[in-house]
Amino acid sequence: MHELTAWAAKLPFGPWVLGAAGVALLLAGRRILWLAVAVVGFGLGVSVAFRLLEGAPPLLVLVVGLGAGLVAVGLALFIQKLAVFLLAFVVGGWLATLLSASMASASTLPGGLVFAIGGVVGALAAMALFEWALATVSSVAGALLILSATQLSEGIEVLLFFFLVPLGLLVQLYGNRKQPPK
Repeated sequence: MHELTAWAAKLPFGPWVLGAAGVALLLAGRRILWLAVAVVGFGLGVSVAFRLLEGAPPLLVLVVGLGAGLVAVGLALFIQKLAVFLLAFVVGGWLATLLSASMASASTLPGGLVFAIGGVVGALAAMALFEWALATVSSVAGALLILSATQLSEGIEVLLFFFLVPLGLLVQLYGNRKQPPK
């Protein structure tokens, strides 16, 4: 992320853009997944462009970063949920098959059915835990972007990071709700 900080310092509005994106991710990344993916794609695009296009005008690096963010959003919208649920289905089926094999005398179900049942359980578990994982990832990304927009000492940044991430989790998971997510 040092490239992102260096790029932001070259533009009068750079730190403000990073800070605003970081706050948005920190406080609402779970709710607005497309923004979280776009911001992380943008950050990655700027970091890569900063290295590959060394000495390029900051606005060119900005355009590359925006392009990377748009590509990331497109990919995320296309494959995100499908990929998570397919992975969870396969892992759940695999685990169920292994558990069934270890209790061979107790299992009278065909292996394919055991796999399917385990797969459904795995996919349901992914649905239940998805919000928590998304809130954690977006809180960490938001905190990193906020810190990239600052010029603090490393020790202060570490302390601020360990304050911001739990704050983001609390706001995303418990803010504006009567009950926490399951």
